[in-house]
Amino acid sequence: MTRPSPRAIAVGTFAALALAACGGGGGGTVTPQSVGNSATPTPTPTGGATATPTPTPGGGAPQASTTSIAFASNAPTTFTVTESSYTGTFSEHDTCNPYTGAIATVTAGAPQSGTASYTVTPQGAGSCMITVSDSAGHSTSVAVQVSAAAITVN
Repeated sequence: MTRPSPRAIAVGTFAALALAACGGGGGGTVTPQSVGNSATPTPTPTGGATATPTPTPGGGAPQASTTSIAFASNAPTTFTVTESSYTGTFSEHDTCNPYTGAIATVTAGAPQSGTASYTVTPQGAGSCMITVSDSAGHSTSVAVQVSAAAITVN
């Protein structure tokens, strides 16, 4: 058996004292590990950061409470999206504000796990599509049609 040199012992002791003096780098214990003929301290973590929960996949694709909205007046309409057993939030994308002018505004309600609500307010005549997706990329779409009669000029 080879004995560690006095220099290796001094380096290992200094490293252990340095870790102890600064709090050990986040807590835990220091365990000397043999590398060649010198001892190197290895910190052992004892906790710390909490992981962000991963959304639980649902029972398939999200489902909207309606597949289309036709506006004949300027009253806003709200629809909901749900996904059975899904614990994440949804993302919304739409084509309701093209370069030619707004057709409708889409406002998301307060996010809840597995459920979302969206309020659609007509802005100008035309048609557009609202698509709501879960974190796995499953989606549902709602077609929006705004007639000229739905628009009031102030």
